[in-house]
Amino acid sequence: MFIFTIITIKSISTFERHSIISLFFLCLSSKKIVSQISLWKSTVFQVLQEIQLDKPRLHGGHPSKLTSTNKRAIVQYIIAGKANNAVQATVMPQACTSINHY
Repeated sequence: MFIFTIITIKSISTFERHSIISLFFLCLSSKKIVSQISLWKSTVFQVLQEIQLDKPRLHGGHPSKLTSTNKRAIVQYIIAGKANNAVQATVMPQACTSINHY
């Protein structure tokens, strides 16, 4: 027999939400906000994430070595039969004149 317990997550008050947002706009770090408000870090992060919906998420990594122009040129060389694959097309200097090698 299984015993299920229902855990309800306490929602934060409007005052706490406004406090988090006002401290954020005072340029405090999320760590300092957590210490001043005495809420869980995840709760503060959720509130901050709600107000930053339009902020683009950075995924890290490095920029692409091929620009969209280079990619189109490679596809055209393969379609025209001048190269059998993308590796051969990137070696051809007239196909990709400005590939960013790192």
